[in-house]
Amino acid sequence: MINVYPKCHIYPISGLQIPPGYAIIHALRKANEGVHKERAKLGRKMAVSVSVVYVRDRVMYFTHLGDSRIYCLQDGKLNQLTRDHTLKEEDGFEKDRFSDPRLMKALTEGLGIHQLPSIKVKKFPLRQKDLILMTTEGLTTHVSNREILDLSSKAKDPEKLCNQLIDLASKKGGDGTERPTHKKTHLSYTRIAQILQNQNWLTV
Repeated sequence: MINVYPKCHIYPISGLQIPPGYAIIHALRKANEGVHKERAKLGRKMAVSVSVVYVRDRVMYFTHLGDSRIYCLQDGKLNQLTRDHTLKEEDGFEKDRFSDPRLMKALTEGLGIHQLPSIKVKKFPLRQKDLILMTTEGLTTHVSNREILDLSSKAKDPEKLCNQLIDLASKKGGDGTERPTHKKTHLSYTRIAQILQNQNWLTV
């Protein structure tokens, strides 16, 4: 089963004065300032997708800007927790304005686009056997949620699963002009148990 954009509790504004919500927003705002400075120095437009996950007490705090996605495989169900910040997702009718369909992939949110990006931190409850997947559009352009679910349900090793997903994306890369590679497709697939034992932060 695939659950796209399940209802998640938005981290309350009143709680942003303490971690982890405040820490996530502060870090992304600082990163956004850095991208804007780089834009000014280079004299050209620049936009970066980013997704951030912080786990504490089996609760995942997460946010994203752009078309990097966050998934959680829980009890055989693949939950797509983020929605791409692109023209295609924000307003499907925009396609009538453009002759080139690739323009529909243009980001509406991302680091470097707005001086003060709209950052919403949400919460999602986790269980011991959950898997968290964070990926860039190099994967999701070519691999469907159904294919991600099928491979994830059979996988026992997160690293091998990442390689399988990248291989699948490469095979489905169309005419070869946009074939995803290890350098273009960034994946992080982690068992919640490993996060609780080793680290709290994940970023893509």
